[in-house]
Amino acid sequence: MTEHDWKIRLLSLEPAFLTLGYIAAFFLGVGILYLGNSSAATTLLAVLGPSALLVVWMWSLKQVADAQLSPRHPNLRLDLWLLFVVLVLLLSLVALPSALSGLILGPAMLMTVFGYVLLVWRSAQALVSFEEAPKAARLHASLGTAILVFYLPIGIWFLYPRVRVLLRAVM
Repeated sequence: MTEHDWKIRLLSLEPAFLTLGYIAAFFLGVGILYLGNSSAATTLLAVLGPSALLVVWMWSLKQVADAQLSPRHPNLRLDLWLLFVVLVLLLSLVALPSALSGLILGPAMLMTVFGYVLLVWRSAQALVSFEEAPKAARLHASLGTAILVFYLPIGIWFLYPRVRVLLRAVM
């Protein structure tokens, strides 16, 4: 059993499960907003909740593709950035008083959006780099893949055959 087993299992999910999971989380978030109170924490949970499954899927794709490219030298910079973003969000929601939390929430959301776009780009670049292993990843191929990753509930249907090739190489 390797450290990437759960990531491989997540990547091997059929596209229908990811799309349905995203839709279910989206409607759950809408229900939380509609039925619940509109505090900052519930709003953030309702907005970021549906993206959690997709973010973990993209992170798993990046980790597995990077491990195939260079198993001895994993790229930890993105992981540390995402950990920082999560810690800032938790700090702004839990530890700080509500008046100060409002001042921190705007920059925290900006950093979260930047972290999400960075994750989309790095996971797309990792997949393209795996496919074109001897050569450097081309910008237009990475950009096209990044657009598919950004719109993952739909793009997964086009990405899944490429991810299956990655999974076959891992196993």
